[in-house]
Amino acid sequence: MVPAYEDWLRRGASVWKDTIKQSKMAWRRLLQQQHKMPWELREVDIEGHARWMQAEGYSPATIGCALGS
Repeated sequence: MVPAYEDWLRRGASVWKDTIKQSKMAWRRLLQQQHKMPWELREVDIEGHARWMQAEGYSPATIGCALGS
């Protein structure tokens, strides 16, 4: 394998692991705040969650990342 490609794979694996961790945290926070199962969520629930996060003091970047997850 090409050394640069191997390096990219190693760095990517750690980034992807962090991305997955952040996504799980975002989903857990959403489901705990909404008290619904994932298949019960509607657009209005996501909008409400974004307003809740804003009221709780989450940064716009954190809110955007959570909603993107």
